[in-house]
Amino acid sequence: MLKKPASAGFFFAAIQHYMAAHMPESKGALPRYMELSSLVAASICVLPFLLPHHALPLPSFQAEWLAFALGTTAAGLALIANARRMSCLAPLPRLSQALFALAAFVAIQNLLRPGTYASIPVLAIAYIAFAATMVWLGSQLSRTLGQEKILGLFAGWLFAGALITALLAFVQYIGRPAWLEEFVAGQSSERAYGNIAQSNLFANYIALGEASLIFLWVKRSVSTPAAAMAAVMLAGAGALSGARSTLLFVACFAALGIASGLRGANPASKRMMAAGFGMALVMLACTFFAHWIASLIPTAGSLGRTLDGVGLQGEPRWQAWRLALDIFRQHPLIGAGWGSFPGAAFSSGISPEMTLYGEVWTSAHNLPLHLLSEVGLIGTAIIGFGLFAWAWTAGRTWLIDPNPAFGWVFAIAGVELAHSLVEFPLWSGHFLGLTALAMGAGNQSPSHKEPSSRLRGTALAVTCIALSVGLMSALRDYVLLESTHITGTTLTLAAPAQVEVDTQTMKSLARGLFAAVAEAQIFSRRSPETPTDDTMLQMGGRLMRFWPSHAVALRHAIDLAQSDRSADAITLVVALDRAFPLRCAETRSVLARARALNPKTLDEMMAAIGASTCGRSPAH
Repeated sequence: MLKKPASAGFFFAAIQHYMAAHMPESKGALPRYMELSSLVAASICVLPFLLPHHALPLPSFQAEWLAFALGTTAAGLALIANARRMSCLAPLPRLSQALFALAAFVAIQNLLRPGTYASIPVLAIAYIAFAATMVWLGSQLSRTLGQEKILGLFAGWLFAGALITALLAFVQYIGRPAWLEEFVAGQSSERAYGNIAQSNLFANYIALGEASLIFLWVKRSVSTPAAAMAAVMLAGAGALSGARSTLLFVACFAALGIASGLRGANPASKRMMAAGFGMALVMLACTFFAHWIASLIPTAGSLGRTLDGVGLQGEPRWQAWRLALDIFRQHPLIGAGWGSFPGAAFSSGISPEMTLYGEVWTSAHNLPLHLLSEVGLIGTAIIGFGLFAWAWTAGRTWLIDPNPAFGWVFAIAGVELAHSLVEFPLWSGHFLGLTALAMGAGNQSPSHKEPSSRLRGTALAVTCIALSVGLMSALRDYVLLESTHITGTTLTLAAPAQVEVDTQTMKSLARGLFAAVAEAQIFSRRSPETPTDDTMLQMGGRLMRFWPSHAVALRHAIDLAQSDRSADAITLVVALDRAFPLRCAETRSVLARARALNPKTLDEMMAAIGASTCGRSPAH
């Protein structure tokens, strides 16, 4: 029994009551650390998705940091619970082994092909190790507390989180009252996104809630009238997002219904089949209803976006996929390096459709193609083997016993992996952690010989400690970055002494975990009239390989012009004009302001883009 202060008595009493009600057989058989671990792990399904604060320089930092912190804490509690009984530790699932192998490969790749920023592969390794640990944690919780119970726990919390998120989206879409400003994110576009602050990820999370609703209804944990009302509420919120991936999720639920119908004649399989098809039909009905509303109400135009351009002909994804293949052909074995896609895409001739907002895509919006471009055949084969091994084991279990719990796991994995073919949800720590937990909980222990439990426990403990140290360092650096990225990089009304302190802080942050973000803030906010030096020239070169936005590329072209590299400056500004045609007026204005630094070269740069037509629309 955990010792607790008197002030926390009610809180611990509530937790103990929950444990006694939902996990009675574990009471007295396991340390309370294990039961607390399950609750902390389940909170990953809810808490990170309810945070309303999303601001520059990293809008998703708070949500992702919280997911990492909760996951690391839950894994640590599970290790503590089994510290004296190491033989009770679950074997590392093959998916975890593949993820750890991928993390090692990224480290080796960085030695063979050093990246622009040392922190980028470090962060990549942290994300991959976190996913591997969450897969193991899900397997450990399933092995210790019972698979059906732990999956029911995750599904229940996920369903509750999705309902709350849907309610927040309705409030956001209708109009947020003043007294809810601290709890509901403001709406900056016509599309709803709840507190997730990204419409496609919002639709993804709603789909996970719909999958959980199916499971809970099949288990009879939710009555049919309540399930019907919840289904309409969730599907309606998904339609408000205007995300075309909603149709992809419809296909996932229809596939779940087909698989359930083919594999089982028992009542649970029949209910799963009915629920899968029913959810798909409700989602389609809400989508068409939203499209009809959009045709009647001009201000609701975003509601019909789901059915506009279903084939993605007007989307830049085709160009992104082509660029990813081009990068892969140039670096087939080990890839171009983690985080190299934006710079490599710009160098390969990025399409104007991918730069409509003056920025560049950091992902190919297709997981297999993105992995091929950045980690090559070797890295992609490593993670591909892990996913295949997981699917093979889970599929065999499903064929033997097509129970609703495995149906929920397949639905969660299917939604995330299918969405990863057109978006990048697994690049977000909270979605990555949730998916890894679900896939781990549905895992069956491998039959091959495992390393000793003590060695396994030590490796996992070291991983948790490393992640904890990284979390503390990241929080410290981000708090400094968030508080100084304006006063330390641009002209403000702050006191000169404070400006000097903040400027030095930003320079120090440019050597830490967020080096790339800090340098992007420092570099892109420099005035065009500011002379360059070797430090700024090198910084611009690094950023062009990591984040070649319009502001970065234009400022770097001006720096090249000042450094007597007129040919490189002209080549870059011509490429810039092609990539950002809608910003040609801004390009000319900034070049005109910088003309005094090198009149001859700047005039040549202006002439090089003089034939372009300002404001021309990208060709579709």
